[in-house]
Amino acid sequence: MHYAHMTNMRLAAWLQSKRRESNMTQQQVAAEVGVHQTRVSHWERGSRFPNPEQLEALASLFGVKAETLVAEHLVDNDVERALMNDPLLRNDDKQALMTLYRTATRATAL
Repeated sequence: MHYAHMTNMRLAAWLQSKRRESNMTQQQVAAEVGVHQTRVSHWERGSRFPNPEQLEALASLFGVKAETLVAEHLVDNDVERALMNDPLLRNDDKQALMTLYRTATRATAL
């Protein structure tokens, strides 16, 4: 399994768990965050990342700090944290750099 996919799955599992604990549907979460229900479905399957504004809205909805959500479910070290917090990078660029970084570090660990 690809390392970035594993990280997506951590966020996906958290989101699905929090949504169910809150007795909310995907459609209700989508309405609160300002996206279509299919977007929430993608997040829960781990096939897409929420953008920073959407992460902030999800964190607020479920009563956690966005920084905590990112630290616990999206990043594994200081390099990844720096990439995610860089205000000059677009979300797509952050994801691409994260994938490259994880691929490179996994290859050097072999």
